[in-house]
Amino acid sequence: MNRILLTLSILISQFSLSQTAGSGVTDIDGNFYPSVIIGSQEWTTTNLRVTHYQNGDSIPYQSPLYATSTQGRYFNYDHNSLNVPNLGRLYSWYAVNDTRGLAPAGWHIPTIEEWNTLRSATGSNSNPTLVKTNASTSWNCTINFANNLYNFNVIPSGRAIHNNANGGYASYTDINQGAYFWTTSTYTGGGWQNSSYSVTFSCSTQGKSSSLIPNYRYDGLAIRLVKNAPLSTNDLNKSKVFINPNPVKDYLSIQSENEITEFNIIDVTGKIVFSQKETSSPVNIEKLEKGIYIVKLTSNEGTQSFKLIKN
Repeated sequence: MNRILLTLSILISQFSLSQTAGSGVTDIDGNFYPSVIIGSQEWTTTNLRVTHYQNGDSIPYQSPLYATSTQGRYFNYDHNSLNVPNLGRLYSWYAVNDTRGLAPAGWHIPTIEEWNTLRSATGSNSNPTLVKTNASTSWNCTINFANNLYNFNVIPSGRAIHNNANGGYASYTDINQGAYFWTTSTYTGGGWQNSSYSVTFSCSTQGKSSSLIPNYRYDGLAIRLVKNAPLSTNDLNKSKVFINPNPVKDYLSIQSENEITEFNIIDVTGKIVFSQKETSSPVNIEKLEKGIYIVKLTSNEGTQSFKLIKN
């Protein structure tokens, strides 16, 4: 009996950890990225989609004729902009390393060490705890025991690679098969010139995160962001803000000691699907589709985000 209770306690602890929503972040183009707090880190849960550096300069788009250039570039999978809302964009490492910055203020592209911290905290190198299997772009392999426990939402967004056999044109590959994410760390081993470290989730690893491996810097990989340390989970005091019921079917009640100046509901792709200024409670959200959302509240004291389940 004690062993059963201990097991239940561990599962409840893991479930609670996986439900901790962060405050999210908006890039220079106005794209919002939900986030989740895992241990001492806060990570975005959708792939980067920005097309401008932080100083406003445009990031060049990679045309179909692949340029193995040291100039930073971005890619739309299969040269199709309709893929962007679901998959995000792919970037060369030279865009990652550009001093003009891809990440919004207060956030950055992770290092090897930060990915390793995430892997250790989630056990994703042993189990597929970060993989999402019920997404619109899903895996074409069976990933045993995948549970997306931490709401990290890894989907098989593929990559772009240079292909000499294809006349120098970009080859888009591994959609539905794998997800590839850049780190900022340069590869220092032998045999891979002009390479940097990346982390991979794939069918071949059964959805587990791979050891960090080198990838050519002019190839196109996805990007996730991590919040700068020290971790600051929220600006508003959670004890002063309540939303209920949760799960909710139609009317959502908001109670706060601070005056709420803006109320947004954001879906798992980062799209704002409901927005009000100076929100009065209760709020009618019965027209929203069933699913998981992030509620983002703003007041003169800061912001607060909550996970919301719509029945």
